[in-house]
Amino acid sequence: MKRTIFVAAVVAMAIYLSACSGGGYPGYEKNETGLYYKFHNKSASGEKPKEGEYVVVKNVITLKNERGDSIVFDSREAYPQNGGTVQYSLNKPAYNGALEEGLQMMSVGDSASFMVSCDSLDKYYPSKDSISRYPKGAMLVFEIKMVGIKSKQQVMEERQKMYDEMMKQQQLFFDSLKMMEKGAIEKYIADNKISVKPDKNGIYFYNVSQGTGAQAKVGSMVSVKYKGTFLNGQMFDASDAHGGQPYQFTLGKGQVVKGWDEGIQKLKVGGKATMLLPSPMAYDSVGMQDPQTGQYAIPPYTPLVFEVELVEAK
Repeated sequence: MKRTIFVAAVVAMAIYLSACSGGGYPGYEKNETGLYYKFHNKSASGEKPKEGEYVVVKNVITLKNERGDSIVFDSREAYPQNGGTVQYSLNKPAYNGALEEGLQMMSVGDSASFMVSCDSLDKYYPSKDSISRYPKGAMLVFEIKMVGIKSKQQVMEERQKMYDEMMKQQQLFFDSLKMMEKGAIEKYIADNKISVKPDKNGIYFYNVSQGTGAQAKVGSMVSVKYKGTFLNGQMFDASDAHGGQPYQFTLGKGQVVKGWDEGIQKLKVGGKATMLLPSPMAYDSVGMQDPQTGQYAIPPYTPLVFEVELVEAK
């Protein structure tokens, strides 16, 4: 009987200690703010990160909820070029139980797991897709190995170096486009059996179907339907992509590329034509970037082909 009471007491004490430390999550301890943590390897002398520094880590994030576990991020797969590491800015924790608390507990060489409430993430870092990504009551498990620590200045210098190298490579690419442009136009002319000569601006104006309406003039408010393609035939823009509405602008006032200001003047209302524009009559050495992404929709030194129809001139 005494042995049974003793065993029951031990079991009760184990349950109590589990509840006080990592209750509900075997192997985890719980700090005073509610962060669950479990160290797999703990260094006795490694350098610890300070607020404002950057930590270099290998990181696997797993979403745990009633639907089951699923990996939502793995730095080894996302950044193989960096040896599978990712950098985080170690900011002041935004809420109790935040991941930053766990990172501050670590030293270089440590590996640990941290459990963070998705409800807290949704509250402090809301996003339009947070409900589908982070169901209510779910937890995120961050399995982290701390590889290194960097100062903010060091990270800024590295980013500037990467940016400078990217700009260098981009300029080399643009220079190659400039060198190839003349040959690309000549090949297009030959392949499409275009017999007309370019005008003084290098514009090829062909497949002309002259209209019978008013002549377009500098200062006219014109409406133009169009289709724009690269030399390989790939379309980059068209009236049909905008509900079929013609594009309106004042002719000869620099509101469009130079090739349009020059070429549309050759048409009467109802007229149609195809214009091959060398890059100086299109987007020249600047190109056209997507304002949202910064990516080049039209690279510099790119000749363009436009099929145009003059709908109105007044």
